Amino acid sequence: VLDFEPEDDSLKVSNFIKNNPVSYFKFLYNKTDRIKELFPDDVSYNVAGKILEYYDSKNKSFNRNLCMKMICSFGISNKNATNILDNFFNQIKEMIQKLNIIPEDLYKDIINTNKAFRTISYIYSLSESNDLDNMWALYANNNGFVIEYDFNKVFDLPLDIRRHFVSLYKVKYGDRIKYSYFDTVKNIIVDGKSSFDNKKKCLEQLITKKSEWSNEKEWRIFVCNIDHKIQCNLVSNVFIDSDFLQSNDGKLLLKLCKEKNIGAYERRKNELNTKYEFVKIEI
Repeated sequence: VLDFEPEDDSLKVSNFIKNNPVSYFKFLYNKTDRIKELFPDDVSYNVAGKILEYYDSKNKSFNRNLCMKMICSFGISNKNATNILDNFFNQIKEMIQKLNIIPEDLYKDIINTNKAFRTISYIYSLSESNDLDNMWALYANNNGFVIEYDFNKVFDLPLDIRRHFVSLYKVKYGDRIKYSYFDTVKNIIVDGKSSFDNKKKCLEQLITKKSEWSNEKEWRIFVCNIDHKIQCNLVSNVFIDSDFLQSNDGKLLLKLCKEKNIGAYERRKNELNTKYEFVKIEI
């Protein structure tokens, strides 16, 4: 789950657009045909596009000389070209107002975007080790089993399945940097940074947990836009707690290990009852 402030972000984005109308207009001009509807004809639309090419979003200024030469190349007099350029900025402001950027609508868009992302995203959590007592206690109440995967087998899988394991990440432990939709929008519009940069920021959040969870030694697999089940067999061993082994489910699991030729180990207390050990089960 991304940690962000949608109300604060939506207000910042709205104010940014109002204060940087040309930058936002230039971004929209290059990204959507919706802008074309705001112009009376194709000539006006094309001239606007040419003028925008000479706008520096960082410095908030036009290269006036190049703009004048470009406008005059359409057969427009120098005097009229000056008037066109002088009026262009105000026209942009009026057009942005017609787009009606409302913070409340932006808030809804941000929330819906986040919900859509969560709907198509799945995280599969793993641990580096099978013998972490804290994990057995927290997730299995010391009465369950651990499945060990051999990720060397991934290289033998078909490409359409193997590609999902590219998104395998080791979890970082520490404080998460709050995600900002505003910073993302600003970076894309002003600095021209790609959506790839945005995805990197999202990923940093998704693979970071607070330091108190570091003893879990977690890894995560991310998959999107697919069924949440990846059909493949990477299982190498199963470690079964002694209490669970006596249950019907435990016996069924042991039977499955035998059928699939999967190694099975019993997790039990040692003779001194001081720690757990794993003993191979001959099946």
